[in-house]
Amino acid sequence: MGFQISNGVLKKYTEEKGVTEIVIPDGVQRIGERAFSGCDNITNVTIPDSVTSIGGSAFAGCSNLENITIPNSVTKICVCTFEWCDKLTSVTIPRSVTSISDGAFSNCTCLKNVTIPDSVTSIGNYAFGGCRSLNSLTIPDSVTSIGKGAFQECINLTSVTIPISITSISDNAFFECNGLTAVSIPDSVTSIGDGAFCKCGSLNNIAIPDSVTSIGEAAFSDCNSLESIAIPDSVTNISNHTFVSCSNLTSITIPGSVTDIGNCAFYECTNLTSITIPDSVTGIGNLAFYKCENLKDVTIPESVTGIGEYAFKGTKWLSEYPDDFVVLKNGILIAYKGKDSIISIPDSVTSICNRVFAKCNSLTSVTIPDSVTSISDSAFESCSNLTSVTIPNSVTSIGKRAFLECGSLTSIVIPNSVISIGDSAFEGCNFSSFTVPKTVKKVGKSSFRGCKEITVYDSIDPDAKPCKNHSDGYHGTPNASLGTVVNYFTNQNRLDYEVTVCSAQTDEIKYKVWIGADGIRGEYCNILESSWGRNATFNFNAVDEFFPKIKGAYHKLRVALNRLRYPIDLTDEQKEIYRSYIVRSAKNAVKLCIDTDDMEMLLSCEPLGIIKKNNIDELLEYASEKKAVQFTAYLLEYKESHFKKGKNALDSLKL
Repeated sequence: MGFQISNGVLKKYTEEKGVTEIVIPDGVQRIGERAFSGCDNITNVTIPDSVTSIGGSAFAGCSNLENITIPNSVTKICVCTFEWCDKLTSVTIPRSVTSISDGAFSNCTCLKNVTIPDSVTSIGNYAFGGCRSLNSLTIPDSVTSIGKGAFQECINLTSVTIPISITSISDNAFFECNGLTAVSIPDSVTSIGDGAFCKCGSLNNIAIPDSVTSIGEAAFSDCNSLESIAIPDSVTNISNHTFVSCSNLTSITIPGSVTDIGNCAFYECTNLTSITIPDSVTGIGNLAFYKCENLKDVTIPESVTGIGEYAFKGTKWLSEYPDDFVVLKNGILIAYKGKDSIISIPDSVTSICNRVFAKCNSLTSVTIPDSVTSISDSAFESCSNLTSVTIPNSVTSIGKRAFLECGSLTSIVIPNSVISIGDSAFEGCNFSSFTVPKTVKKVGKSSFRGCKEITVYDSIDPDAKPCKNHSDGYHGTPNASLGTVVNYFTNQNRLDYEVTVCSAQTDEIKYKVWIGADGIRGEYCNILESSWGRNATFNFNAVDEFFPKIKGAYHKLRVALNRLRYPIDLTDEQKEIYRSYIVRSAKNAVKLCIDTDDMEMLLSCEPLGIIKKNNIDELLEYASEKKAVQFTAYLLEYKESHFKKGKNALDSLKL
């Protein structure tokens, strides 16, 4: 036979035509790594008692292997030893074995029965992952650890008893065990990992013991048969995506120990009718109860100081709220339902949640009361008809994208109380000139992008350090470099842009810079023709000629996107070149928009068809991983309206 044996090690077996049954010779002490890997003809293997070790992937991919006897001399089943042995229906693991390594039996799709002896102390990552026929399983008390994804996608596994020796259920341990109806979790368990029971669609009941102190992200997401669950007092946090799309969940008990409800925690729990949030909770995350369409009774305590974007969007509670302004008892404004063009925010409001007035195109004028101390992120984003805003002296900070793309806003008075302005706060507003108050100590990048003339002060911030990189925006400090100022106040992609820096003490002009724009945010400066100076010119032809030579896909895509968004001097032929490149790079184009937090760029390029049916799921996953809430919400709605009407749009997220 085709055995390669050296010093007691069976290093390789070469298949012989017509040979299906293999008897390994006596005297072999060890079967080497991948020794039988990919031997498709083998159906039966006899291993002698002389063998003490079977190497990793030794029988991997033996797609017709039906029977194998592991002798009592073997102490460990190594990594991926039997993975993808499609015909293997049962296996008896001897009492000599103490550990089952990572992927040992992964994707043995016909494996129905496995007996794990009480000698085994550990089951590795994905050890039985993808064993889709496995229907019975007993985990002995000797096992102290179960690895990540150990039983994921065991879709015919109906029940499992976790022994008292286990202290934690690992990430994705029972992910997509669709047939699992009942799980017994002992009092020894202190943590349930990320995605532990995610997509266990038949799981209708589970008792979480008081010993559990943490439940991971997406632990029970898509358990759409789960009707009720009680979270023990030992748990302090409901993680992101924990109960996403538990569509039959009608009741949930949140204990007084919980302080935070994470992003998408109860997203699309469509049968949830009421929720009482205890006084211990201080924060509710983005999309927390989004599309809980039957949620009518909501109790939110005064302890809650922060509520994320779209937290209650799509609920009956919000749609049937009797007032246009949805204000909590502690003064947090979480939604505006009105259509008035001129509004005054009630004096009872102390805080405005993110995106409360975003895309309120009917709004033309708004007065903010002096009870408000900050204007939150995206508060008035894309209010395209907003022409007048009154900001009181009580406001100290203006958040990211607060007035982004308010194109009808031609002027605004920022009071001297304001000390910080976030990224893109006034980007896209139609200011011809603007003076940033002396009191402002920090301005985010692109905060006034689109304004042709900006005056700023070298206001001293005692805590500020000279900007050596561009990650934190422009800090007002005497040591701020000219390059820092240019980057954060001048990224305009236009010609004739002017920045004036004045002394906060004397009001004297320290320097004035005129910027010629390149449409590529200052990249590839070697192709510019005298881009500095009042009388400078810019050679766009150089950019367009240089484009084919750019090797880095990321930078090339940025050039294409920006040149198309600001098509100065572009011919129709050149436009088509940039369009076709963006279309070819559709997925990466969207990812770039997410990376740069540039929704405007995405919206300007979306008509090109860069969001496709074959990339939307990956893009949703990417936006979710980046915690880009605005993009996640946009892509979810886009998927529902274009590709997947009537189906769960969050199925695509990697939970």
